[in-house]
Amino acid sequence: MSGNLSKQLYRDSIEYATLGLVCVVGSFNCEATGPDVTNARGDGFTVAAASTGDYTITFAELYPQLVSMVVTAEGLAAGGDDDVQFTLETYDAATGTILVVGSKESTGTLAPTDLDDVRCNFVAYFKKASVLSVTHT
Repeated sequence: MSGNLSKQLYRDSIEYATLGLVCVVGSFNCEATGPDVTNARGDGFTVAAASTGDYTITFAELYPQLVSMVVTAEGLAAGGDDDVQFTLETYDAATGTILVVGSKESTGTLAPTDLDDVRCNFVAYFKKASVLSVTHT
């Protein structure tokens, strides 16, 4: 047999602890000049600029609990925007929103700022139902 064996090694499913979890994956461009948010990719959410460096992600469904969310920056200019980071505020289950804050280091201090041509990528895991929303101690 010849050729690439990677297709033979592919599995139809990945097995890990996801009982009752929903994964929402998306991204959007942050722009310093209007519109503030462009080129959103993914399903199950909308995003809007809230104020300087603040972006509100509204999920299409009201999930009772956010388990984990990872947010990263992409498209950073070499030597210019390499000190950008995104942080999260508390998920509001009643409205299905979370505030993502884009910050950049300036004179040794990390502060919210309008980002230009920086892509925000995120992966969020939610509990599907409140009966499954358990915090382990």
